[in-house]
Amino acid sequence: MSMRMSSVLKWGCLGLLLAACGNAAEARKTASTDTGAAVTVETRLVVVSNAPKEPLTTIAEELITDCVGYVPYAAATGNFYMQVIWTEYAGQDLAQLRTVCEEMGQTDPEGLQRISDEKKAVDKFFEGFTTATTVAVQAPPTATTVPGAIEACGPGLALGPNGFCESITP
Repeated sequence: MSMRMSSVLKWGCLGLLLAACGNAAEARKTASTDTGAAVTVETRLVVVSNAPKEPLTTIAEELITDCVGYVPYAAATGNFYMQVIWTEYAGQDLAQLRTVCEEMGQTDPEGLQRISDEKKAVDKFFEGFTTATTVAVQAPPTATTVPGAIEACGPGLALGPNGFCESITP
């Protein structure tokens, strides 16, 4: 490599380095080529901004709580979509699931609302099973003795309908 070519490469690299570093130094540099003509190398200032592109939406805490409460349950009962969220996105970690639910509130608020609606429907379904009910208690069977039969149960016990000895006293 000739000395002049090396000089052109050095000036070019220096110009790129100054542009990448955001140096506001002289905007044009000159170098010479093999023909002796001047070459102009431009540098540009690059500005990087970390400002969010869109304002974040506020999500109701109830939707996040419903999502965190419902996804593991639905995944365990075989809901394919909830299994994907629980295992693939959240790694079966509740803290990570909360983050996934919060992100879903920004990227797919309708999906987060559907998860909340499903949880409420399941909760309502199970509420029907948790109401207090009264069950009539039947008196325990009394001991019956068949003449000539061997008594299989001890005193105060009788053979119940399921084939086991049961107490005959309440």
